[in-house]
Amino acid sequence: MLSLPSVKEVGLRNEADYYGASYCIAKQLGYWSVPKIECKGWTHGWTPVDESINRPEYFIYHGLGSDYFSDDVFFVQNQFVEQLLRRRGFNNSFAIGMPIIYAGDSQVPIKRRSGSLLLMPSANCSNDLDRSELIQKIKDSRGRFAEVYVSVHWSSYLADKKKLESLGYNVICGPKISDKNGLERARRVFQYFDYVVSDGFGSHLVYANYFGCKVCIPFSYKTCSIDDCVRELEKTNYPKDLYEVFYQRSSKNYLEKKAGFLFQDIFKSISNKEWADNELGVPFKKSPVELARLFGWKR
Repeated sequence: MLSLPSVKEVGLRNEADYYGASYCIAKQLGYWSVPKIECKGWTHGWTPVDESINRPEYFIYHGLGSDYFSDDVFFVQNQFVEQLLRRRGFNNSFAIGMPIIYAGDSQVPIKRRSGSLLLMPSANCSNDLDRSELIQKIKDSRGRFAEVYVSVHWSSYLADKKKLESLGYNVICGPKISDKNGLERARRVFQYFDYVVSDGFGSHLVYANYFGCKVCIPFSYKTCSIDDCVRELEKTNYPKDLYEVFYQRSSKNYLEKKAGFLFQDIFKSISNKEWADNELGVPFKKSPVELARLFGWKR
């Protein structure tokens, strides 16, 4: 049976606290309290590794604003991004991998449920989640799986839960940015389910592969319009000339080139951990002691 930790919301001091990243590492070090990680950024959202883009702001959450200074500290997914930032003058940039690779509680081992299915509709879906193609196509074939759950965004959880339960689905809430157990919840979910099926771009694709799920996009691919994409990007510090790049990098055409194995029938889908490790920066993962040193934590 899937068992998830309770949601425990905390104040966010900076991006290192998002989804409880700093709490995960402090726990591994045996700290009773969580010191602040003095950094300007440690991006959680997956940006596909693409060395044809030599713009560091593309890889930094919300871009590089005017309030960023040369002595600011950045933690990034890989050495390529580290070098981009250093060439821009940010010499305190360190490749340590993405926060999700530090999720894990050795005291809570998870047994994968063979034949279980998790549906993860894209955040680009319309508000009528219960009428989406993904939900409707699986509805009549649920008997082929040991159990079926749908993961929905926390912001619409209550409304979506009611609709989906009326269709006979089990529903779980996606992690909330202020939940200190957010990464641990994600780990347990992806180590429990056998199959993860989606209909669009998102960090869940690489996270699920990293934790060993068989992942696929077997039906229609959902994407936002360019106008919706621009409206979201205008809330950030990303330069306008990168807007088209972001839009294209979330397209089906681009994802098929980067990760064609995802576009597969459910029962032919695979878990591609080698790909996920590269995307998440696993080769640059540090030990908890090394992280403490980089974070400036002292006991």
